Amino acid sequence: MFRRAHPNAAISIQQDADAVPKDGAYYLLDGDTVIGRYRSLKKAVDAYNAILAERGVDLAPPDPPQQPSLPAPAPSSEFYVYGKFGKRRTRTRTFG
Repeated sequence: MFRRAHPNAAISIQQDADAVPKDGAYYLLDGDTVIGRYRSLKKAVDAYNAILAERGVDLAPPDPPQQPSLPAPAPSSEFYVYGKFGKRRTRTRTFG
């Protein structure tokens, strides 16, 4: 099942959906009316884009809402570690 529809237009492409026959073809619908039948998805998408452009529907996706940026954290000296962590093992037989 395949379906592509634009939120601002009643045009859609459907394949093997409830509104179209289940024959593997891609159907271009205007509401409930079939206005085209295509064997390949590429030809159906080309016709779909042409009809949307003809009707003046914007094909670009809407911009996501901008989220306010968080301020940079204040510098802190806590990430500096002075001294060595634990006892260093040299794995030698000498002591020291």
